[in-house]
Amino acid sequence: MVCSPLNELKQIVNAANAGNMEVVSITIAEFAFANLLPIQNDACLLVCQQPNEEVVLLIIKQGKLYFHRRLHGFSQIANKSEDELTMTVIDSFALEIQRSSDYFERQLKQAPIKDIKVLLPIKTESFFARKLAENSHLPVSLLTLPSTL
Repeated sequence: MVCSPLNELKQIVNAANAGNMEVVSITIAEFAFANLLPIQNDACLLVCQQPNEEVVLLIIKQGKLYFHRRLHGFSQIANKSEDELTMTVIDSFALEIQRSSDYFERQLKQAPIKDIKVLLPIKTESFFARKLAENSHLPVSLLTLPSTL
């Protein structure tokens, strides 16, 4: 992710165009993550993270980002053992998801979230998703990315 003044971005885009390349879009990480999900009418909560950063919750519906929230205190989730995840992390995580879901439904007056997708750069990603499914009332699955990504 890069923050840059508009005049510098224009220079970069002009240089790309001059080099027979086309800049299709300039976006932020949250929209990039949201674009990984197929467009569907039901809301989906995506749990994602970039290495050594905080975990992000995104709620996407009909290809649009409706909600974004960074969860502080989970940046080192990759270093947690399965026992640590089970004992402390999953319960706290499920509570934060419930809070976000409640806000989405009650404050934004949206239909309930139908599923949760997980995209975490951790070895225990499958275990995490399975335990999260046990602690939530929603189906939880890993987000499978196309081989081109």
